Amino acid sequence: MTRLLRLSLLAVLLLTLAGCNTGLKLAYQNLDRLALWTLGDYLSLDKAQKTAFRREFGSLQAWHRSTQLPLYSADLRSLATAFEQDPVPRDALERAMSQIEAHATRVWEQAQPATVSLLASLRDEQIEAFGKRSRERINDDEAERADEKLADRRKRWLREQRENLERWTGRLNDRQKQLLDAGWQRRQPSLLSPEQRKAQRLADVDEFATVLASRHEPGLIDRLSANGDQREQARSTRDSARDRSLLIELLQACDARQRQHVRERLLELADDFDALAQSAQSTKSAKPAAASIAQPAA
Repeated sequence: MTRLLRLSLLAVLLLTLAGCNTGLKLAYQNLDRLALWTLGDYLSLDKAQKTAFRREFGSLQAWHRSTQLPLYSADLRSLATAFEQDPVPRDALERAMSQIEAHATRVWEQAQPATVSLLASLRDEQIEAFGKRSRERINDDEAERADEKLADRRKRWLREQRENLERWTGRLNDRQKQLLDAGWQRRQPSLLSPEQRKAQRLADVDEFATVLASRHEPGLIDRLSANGDQREQARSTRDSARDRSLLIELLQACDARQRQHVRERLLELADDFDALAQSAQSTKSAKPAAASIAQPAA
């Protein structure tokens, strides 16, 4: 359930990870609304909490815009250069993925004080409502997929993977389609049954609610990070490593057309990040002048 906090407070990072820069500038300008809207799916904040959230999120975004976006841009341009080679060097792809993880960690660490403050402000009835709403959403979601056959799960997974990758590469080639089929075969043995998946999701909600019960005690962030049993954490780590390896294989299988497509997308995204960071500097430079104009004459 810590993912919920990252999703809400760190929506600034999702634009990078989503693989789609359509309307990025406009979306970035409205991230506080996006974050509140996402959080509102689970928590009903009162007026004071929303005001505090906007204030803290605004500070987080200002820091992110001035210090992190230039790093994103530099990393993207470096990765674009790597796509000039055939195949793309594996170490360049490994480095890019490690950089994404490092960026996510920095943003999460920067957001932790605001996260603790927000959670500490929650009332018992808000936490109770959060648990009820989360369980209802899980039950509804799982009910829709309760009768999903293995063949249907395979079809859905392949479709999702193709759509995500093709946003960057364009149409997949035959080798990439074969890699996806092989990726499903590696994934299949570790799949949870619908019943196991539902039970795990409901257990996550219960564990998170237990952590929230101690929200006024020191060490909340450590307890959030430790949320979840060791078996589940080990499975998540294993699955992440497997998915990361598959993605590298897929990107190394890019043909000349796809590599050019990826390069163009990466450079477009880097340009957008540069423009957003530059506008932050312009706004910052303009503030002293505006303040001096507002001062009454002596």
